[in-house]
Amino acid sequence: LCADSSLQDVLLLYIVGYSIVEEAGDLYLATADTDLDRLNETAVSAQYIISELERSLSLQKILVLDCANISCSRSETNVTKNAVDTIWF
Repeated sequence: LCADSSLQDVLLLYIVGYSIVEEAGDLYLATADTDLDRLNETAVSAQYIISELERSLSLQKILVLDCANISCSRSETNVTKNAVDTIWF
């Protein structure tokens, strides 16, 4: 999808679902089979999505995450802030 885009294209990725912030501050998007103990294997990392968008030649990239957050940490405020900082590219 992203690899075939041109400079004039507008890339819009709108995701609705659940997001998960792990203790290290990494953001994941849940799938139907997501296991909170195995996020790397069963969820989609926001970093993966960002890296795919960065591969695009498009000059206009929009990522909308319309997600309810599931936190895997006791210190939600700091972890959520770290995850949000990761999204900007």
